[in-house]
Amino acid sequence: MVTNIAMPIFITPGPLCSSSSQFKALGSQGNRDLAHPQLRPGPICASSTYEPKRLSLVDEVNLSPLQFTSGKMCRRDEHLLGFLPTVEKEKTVLVAVIVGGLTSTNPFGHVAIAIEGYGTFSYGTDTPAGTGLSDYLAKQGGYRSSVVYSIETTEARAQLIAARAKSFVGKKLPDPTKDPRGFADTCATRTIKALEAGGYSNPKPTLFGSAPSMFPRDAENYGREYGTQLQLKKGDTVPDIFKKFQKKD
Repeated sequence: MVTNIAMPIFITPGPLCSSSSQFKALGSQGNRDLAHPQLRPGPICASSTYEPKRLSLVDEVNLSPLQFTSGKMCRRDEHLLGFLPTVEKEKTVLVAVIVGGLTSTNPFGHVAIAIEGYGTFSYGTDTPAGTGLSDYLAKQGGYRSSVVYSIETTEARAQLIAARAKSFVGKKLPDPTKDPRGFADTCATRTIKALEAGGYSNPKPTLFGSAPSMFPRDAENYGREYGTQLQLKKGDTVPDIFKKFQKKD
């Protein structure tokens, strides 16, 4: 946090003025001394008139009275305004919750999870772990509709979600009609556990209390709460945006 800065600063694109003859004073007094100069458009520009703007970053860093706009601060000019901080937004990645519609053989629907850079994890189907989301949606679209919820998250959270999702790989879902434990281990419970490993809590109470719900529609609540929605009808063309979920080698 930077405090007690006498002169507001903002950053704009273009070259930095190098001579004092290029400086212009601001205000209704017209030309005056350079006590409060304004540099012409450049990576570093000072102005005595601006409206403070709060930056909304991952950690809600408040840099007022500093306002950042497009452009880069030249490192060779740091000695002019050395108190300017360098702020970098934390890189984010996407996690998708994919809710499959009802079918004649499955009245509950299905839910899967995909993580950018790790691919798709669809428990209880013949989808290989790490399958690209585009391929998965295209196959699903042959016989059902889907709703995809994209959640923007940090790399650290995505890694935790992916690690939990991969922990279920190779473990076949039990048949609840033959094994009572099957009700506590479904595509929904595994998807929910992966999301909760990344720090996402249940947004709505269910019949199962704090335990993950067995129903895909309850897993969908996480997508509704934390993500943005895109609906795909049966047979729809899969948008190219989902190619970014392809597993990285």
